[in-house]
Order: sequence, then structure tokens, then C-alpha cells
Amino acid sequence: MRGRPRLNGIKPGWMLIRDLIAQEGFDRARRNGDKYDDAISEAISTVHEWFHEMPISKTEVKRVLAKRRSSELEETMLATNDVAEVSEASPPKSPHQRAFLPKPQGPSALSNQSPSG
Repeated sequence: MRGRPRLNGIKPGWMLIRDLIAQEGFDRARRNGDKYDDAISEAISTVHEWFHEMPISKTEVKRVLAKRRSSELEETMLATNDVAEVSEASPPKSPHQRAFLPKPQGPSALSNQSPSG
């Protein structure tokens, strides 16, 4: 067989982690009022803050957003980076909270969403 091996749509787990981190960086930038292109750059910077050598490009961030934020989807996955409060009564929570919510409508709808984990 020539070329790349067939994976039948299966991707390594690190790609999901990378995608979630990129989405969180993009969403944070948009909530802060950054323009689309600046938010794409922020997504790349956020991935590189977590994993310095992890490959990601502007095109890949756009692919991630198109796949996970498609207009054909009824729900989307939002990733947030919350600082969890830890006490004796509650165990530490993961710093990344995930929520499946109805897809935001319109460009400014993202700032109106508050995901709950």
C-alpha cells in the first residue's frame, strides 16, 4: 500500500485534547471581544502554552471549529478552563470542565453562554 495508512476516521486521543484546548483559547478570546483572526491566533497560542511542541496551524484550528461548530449540529462541545475550589468536603475537580449545550446562535451568542460542568 502506498501513501498514508488508512485509519477509517480514527484519530489519536491527543488530537481531541488539542482540539479542546484550541476551542477553549478561541472561545476565551471571542468572549474578550477579539476579532475572529485574532481568536484563531489565540487558540494556537493556548495550545502551545500547554504543549510547546504540539503541531497546530491556523488551518487546523479552522477545521476544528468547522467540525465541532457545524451548523448541522444541534449541540456543540464547549471547553472551559475553570479554577476549581478545593475543600476537605469536595475532592479536587479537573481544571477543564466540559459541557454539551445547544449550539450558540449568531456571532455574539458565545458571550451569552455560560457552560456548567
